[in-house]
Amino acid sequence: MGQEIAVVVDENLTSGYFQKCVDIDDVDGKKLPNGVYFDRLTAGDYVATKSMTVLR
Repeated sequence: MGQEIAVVVDENLTSGYFQKCVDIDDVDGKKLPNGVYFDRLTAGDYVATKSMTVLR
């Protein structure tokens, strides 16, 4: 449906390696249903989009 379901990080970070885990059993108080989800990373002019499949 193209709706935003969560914002994981919304802050300026220094350059380096970062890792963030997301609990798919509690995204904004709801369980994510099975399906394909897309995550987007934006850093300056760089934008990367990846897909994630949730199967239970």
